[in-house]
Amino acid sequence: MASATDASAVAEDLQALEVAPRIIPARVLDGDWLSHELPKLHKDFYLNHPDQALRCEQFCWGNLEEAHPVLGRRTQEDVEEYRKSRGIVVTSVRGRPAPKPFQTFQETSFPSFVEELAMELFSSEALQALPFSVQAQAWPCALAGADVIAVAPTGSGKTLAFLLPALVHIMAQPVLTKGEGPIALFLEPTRELAVQTHGVAQQFCSRTKGEDLLRAGVIFGGQAAELQTPLEGAPDFGRWPEILVATPGRLWELMTRRCWISAKRLSYVVLDEADHMLAAGTWLMQIRELLRLLRKDRQLLLFSATLPLEAEKAALDICGEELFKIQVNPKVPSISQDVKLFPGAFDGGFDAKMAELLRWIAEDFQEEESLLILCHRTQLGHVAFDSKLRDAIARVTSSGVHPIAVLDHHAHEAQHAQHAQHAQHAQHAQQSSYKDFVRRNTRALISTFSLAGRGLDFQDTSSCSQLSLAVVLFDFPQSMGEYANCIGRTCRPGQKNGRVLAFLPEGRFWIAGELIRLLEHCGQKVPQALQDLYSQDTEFMTDVKAVMQQVLAGHVSPETLGQGTYDTTSQVWTLPASIPSYRRKLIHTLADELSLPHVSCGAGQDRKLFIAKDRRALPDKYFVEGEPVIVMGQHGQKDPGMVKDARVRCRNITVCFDDTSRFGEYPVDVPINLVWPKGEEPHGRSRIDKYGYGRRTYGGYQHHHR
Repeated sequence: MASATDASAVAEDLQALEVAPRIIPARVLDGDWLSHELPKLHKDFYLNHPDQALRCEQFCWGNLEEAHPVLGRRTQEDVEEYRKSRGIVVTSVRGRPAPKPFQTFQETSFPSFVEELAMELFSSEALQALPFSVQAQAWPCALAGADVIAVAPTGSGKTLAFLLPALVHIMAQPVLTKGEGPIALFLEPTRELAVQTHGVAQQFCSRTKGEDLLRAGVIFGGQAAELQTPLEGAPDFGRWPEILVATPGRLWELMTRRCWISAKRLSYVVLDEADHMLAAGTWLMQIRELLRLLRKDRQLLLFSATLPLEAEKAALDICGEELFKIQVNPKVPSISQDVKLFPGAFDGGFDAKMAELLRWIAEDFQEEESLLILCHRTQLGHVAFDSKLRDAIARVTSSGVHPIAVLDHHAHEAQHAQHAQHAQHAQHAQQSSYKDFVRRNTRALISTFSLAGRGLDFQDTSSCSQLSLAVVLFDFPQSMGEYANCIGRTCRPGQKNGRVLAFLPEGRFWIAGELIRLLEHCGQKVPQALQDLYSQDTEFMTDVKAVMQQVLAGHVSPETLGQGTYDTTSQVWTLPASIPSYRRKLIHTLADELSLPHVSCGAGQDRKLFIAKDRRALPDKYFVEGEPVIVMGQHGQKDPGMVKDARVRCRNITVCFDDTSRFGEYPVDVPINLVWPKGEEPHGRSRIDKYGYGRRTYGGYQHHHR
C-alpha cells in the first residue's frame, strides 16, 4: 500500500488547485427515480452473467475461468491447496460458488497500466508478481459482480483489493456528464484515511488518459465544502470524479442536506475499516439510509482487519443477493508484543503508567527505533505535555532531531466553524508533524487510537530509509479489534519489524482471555502476570456459574455461595460492592448467557450486583434486547416499541418505536423509568425522568409533538 506521505503530497498538489474556479453544484432532487426502469448495470467481468444482456466480453474475457489458458486447466483441488497455503477461507454466503483465486497478476483481467503500477509500487512480492492473499481472492469475487466481506490483517493489501476492481467497473459504465458522479464511492472513518486512500487511487487514475481518463476526488470535514466541489474547467467540467473517497459525515451533508451529490450513478460502494463503520453509535444508520438511495443491484464491498459479531450481523443485513465472505488467517501478523498490568485503579493510574514508560525509555528503547505513543483522546494532553516524558525522550534523541510531535486533529476540527482559516493552517501543521516523524526527523509521535491507531502507513516512500517502530499503548484500546489495528502499525509495507508494549489497566482486565489467545496466535510468550490473572478469574467465574445455576433452580446452598448473600424469600443473590468492576462485567456477561435477570445498583463504592430468577424481585428494571415494551408519555399516552439496546446509560435505554411515522425508523434513547414490559405498564400519567437524555431522546419527541 502507498503511504500517507504520498497521500499528503497529493493533498498538497490539490491545494494548489483551490485557486481554480469550482462550481457550486445545483441542488439535486433524485425523487422517485428508483421506481422507474433503470439502465443496465455492467458489473460481472469474471464469470458470465446469467443474463446475456449483462455480459461484458468487450471489457475482459467473459467467463475468465473457462477462457484463460491457466485458470481453465486449474482443478478445484489445486485451488483448495492454494487457498490453504495462503490462509484463505472463502464462503459463498448467498449466490454462486466462490470463483477461483488469481495466483499471479498475469491471470487477472485488469488493464495493463493497472498491473504495471500495482507491481511497481505496491506489492512487496512484485518481482514474483504474486498478489497478497486477500487480493488473490477478493479480485475475482469483486470482478464477478458480487458483494464482498473481506477480513484480513492490517497491512495485507486491502486497499488494492477493492480499488483495482473498481477501475474495471468504472470503465464499463457510460461516461459521466455535467452534474453526474461519482460511480465508485470509498467510505473511510477518518479524514487521514480518506486522504491516504485518495492518494493511492490518484496514482492509478494519473495513468489514464483520453476517453479512458479517470479522476479521483476526496471530501472530508474540517475544510469548507466549497473547496471540494468539481472544477468548472478541466478535468472535471462540472462533473464529480468517477472515484470519490469520503468520510461519512461530509458525504451525508453533501447528499442529504445540501443535495449536491446524486445517487443515480453510484454503483460500486466500499466500506473500509468496516468494523468501525458498522459499530453501533457510529455511522451505521446513515450508511443504511445511503444504501436505500442507491439502485438495488449496486455492488457493496466491506474490508476490515477484524469484524466483531455485531458488525458482521449488520454487514450481512446490508449486502445484496450474491455475497462472498473472505477470511485471511492469521487475523493478526506475528508481531513482538509485551503487556504490563496495572492493578489497583480502573484506568491503571496515570503516575504508575508514566513511571513505567519512563523506565522503558531509559532501559529498553533502542537507538534505531522511533516511538509511537497511543492513548485515549482525554489523556492526550496529559501525556503529550508531561515534562518528565519530554525530558526522557530528549535524552535519547540525536542532535538535529525533534524529540516529540503531537498528532491530534479533533481539537482543530472543533474550532473550524469560527476559525476556518486557523483550522486550515492547523491541518497543514499536523501533516507536517506526521511527515517529520516518518522521515525520522522526529523521534516520538504521540496521538490517539482513532487517529493513528488504524490505517495510517508509517512509511516514507521518498527515501530508502525504513522506520523501525516501537508502539506503546499508554491506554488500552476499547476492543481487541482496535488492539489488532494498533499493533498492525508496526508491520506496514516498507517498515522494519517493530514491537508493541501495551499497558493493561484493571478496568480492562476482563479482556485478558482474548488477549492471551491473540498473543498465542501470534506466537508470543504470555506474560506470567497476565496468565495468573486469567487463571484466577477463570476459577472465580467457575464458582459464580455454579451459584447461578442454583439460582435458576430456585435453591442456593450456603456452602457454595462464596461471596455475597442470598435472600431465600425474594430469591435474589446480592454480590458485594468490593468485587472489582471488571469482574462485575464478566458476571453480567455470564448472566446473559444463562438468561438470568441481573442489575447493578448504587453509586460509586456502594454499587452492588443483584441476580434473580424473576426480574420483578430485582431492585431496578431489567430488559432484554428485542423485548416488546410500552413507553409512558408525559401526557399519559402509551407508545409501543421494542428494546434495541438494553444497556442502561445515564438512566436511558434504547428503544425502536412501532410508530415510525412519528418517531422514525431509528432507535431513540428513553428514560428507563418510563419503560415497562408490554402488559405490565401502569395506568395514568407519568412524569418525565429527572436525568438527562441521550443522543436521540424520547423527551425531544415529547417536546415537538405536544
